[in-house]
Amino acid sequence: MVRIRSIVIACILHISAAAAEDGSCSADNAAAGSCIMDEASKIEEDMARLCPLLRAGSAFYAFTGRFLSRTTGTMSMASLWPRGVHPELFADEYTVSVLTIVGRILLGLYKTRDKSYVNIPTAMLDHDEVLDVENIHAPLYDVDGSPNFYWFEAIFPQFILRRLYVPLMTCFYSGLRKMNTDAEGNMDDALDDPAYNTWEAVLKNSNMSKRDWVLSFYDIAHTWDGNPLWPKQMTDFSVYFKKDEWEDQLERAIAFHLIGTHRLEAGSFSVDVPGIGSMKLPYRIALNVFSDLSVRDGFGRYGVDLYFNEDELPVLLVTPDNHTVARGDKQWQYWKFVWRSTLITGITLVDHLHFTHFRTASLLSRAIRIKLPSDHPQRRLMSIFTFGSIFVNIQATHVLLGTNHLLHRATPFSHFLKLSHKVPKMLDDVTDAPSIQAIVEDAVWNEKLSPKLRSLPYYADGRLLWETIKKFITDIFQRSNVCTEEDALQPAMANFGKELLAETIEEPRRSGHARRVSCFMTVAWMNDCCDAESTRT
Repeated sequence: MVRIRSIVIACILHISAAAAEDGSCSADNAAAGSCIMDEASKIEEDMARLCPLLRAGSAFYAFTGRFLSRTTGTMSMASLWPRGVHPELFADEYTVSVLTIVGRILLGLYKTRDKSYVNIPTAMLDHDEVLDVENIHAPLYDVDGSPNFYWFEAIFPQFILRRLYVPLMTCFYSGLRKMNTDAEGNMDDALDDPAYNTWEAVLKNSNMSKRDWVLSFYDIAHTWDGNPLWPKQMTDFSVYFKKDEWEDQLERAIAFHLIGTHRLEAGSFSVDVPGIGSMKLPYRIALNVFSDLSVRDGFGRYGVDLYFNEDELPVLLVTPDNHTVARGDKQWQYWKFVWRSTLITGITLVDHLHFTHFRTASLLSRAIRIKLPSDHPQRRLMSIFTFGSIFVNIQATHVLLGTNHLLHRATPFSHFLKLSHKVPKMLDDVTDAPSIQAIVEDAVWNEKLSPKLRSLPYYADGRLLWETIKKFITDIFQRSNVCTEEDALQPAMANFGKELLAETIEEPRRSGHARRVSCFMTVAWMNDCCDAESTRT
């Protein structure tokens, strides 16, 4: 039975914000998950420290949620809630509050930014002004001007905004996550209610389609400068839906041209097919690595390795239980659905949230503000490259890493806090990620990446972008005196490089990758980079 609440919540998952870890938990215990409850308690302590009102209880937040739920008719007159949609059929107080306050009011105040929003650095970030969750480090605020996402922020003096911003944000998000939870802090997702939170309930007295019903929340929503909150549709996936079944062309499009391309592997992959024997296939997107992530009762496991032929069509798959299913099998459509669901969830959780936001953007934006003086040329440059990262990532820490918040309520994972232990171990270092390595390293691009993959938009366009950025950064490097006359790195840049290495090298075996991480991707050139520059000149 399809549930509506998680669909609506998933539509607003780009909003973000904070949590913390128990630093006393050893690596072995963390890996075993035995210190999860201690860490949860530590997070609550940190939230209470940042929000003095948090210990007052959840009565105020519960009252606010009930009030909003009972006034959706009035809110629809102000375009804050769609007409004819009744929350009592599908939404609890948390859902109504998030849709109204975050999805409509806060996003409605957002205004498209231009270069004038990027401030010239004037200060350095205090090393302690950071919240940590495992190897995830989210600065509480941006010393270059935080958060610079709303037009009215220019009215407030920065020292006042900084004094109020973190406590108010912490109180707000911590209060939201307490809504609709029991005394032990467990949420109720209403999975077992046959009449509530179902399509049948919400569409019973409506002539809207499922799609129209979902979009009714966003057709009325615009930013402060009039742009629609819901992006214009670029790909109509319904054209791949024929006779109540998805055509295999959908998986082809996803894998070779859309969101899955960076996970597409080329090679010669052998798969044993019962009754046929071993088959060799040239392409695959393997997702069975996600089958180890536990889910709540009532949900199926993630996974499926999907294999494609020379014509880019999927021809067989391997399930999480290592069963082979060929095209045309009666289970084919079901397991393709599992594969698509795993791909979208895995990319959201691993590639987008943990790899892009935290391992890359948060680490870089934090390190440059902690170690590089405000007047340093590289600080000026990289403050532009990392503009907005701190604001987004501190909010993402709240709503996407925090228990009982948006991502938790929109996904089926059990023991949600454990994901902050497990997912980082699934990540490559930045330049070890195959899809990035193929773009930035000439030898991999020219000798190892298959001609087919080189022709795909992700790689072809990515290579062009990389070459442009590389040329720009090289010119800046040569003009900004990063190296001393002795061909050593400037002290400030050396400290910056050490800060990056301290966070990215978690095990001795990773030390071999450190030089490539610092020199290639984050422009924290170590002394060997200066040596290389000296040799070239």
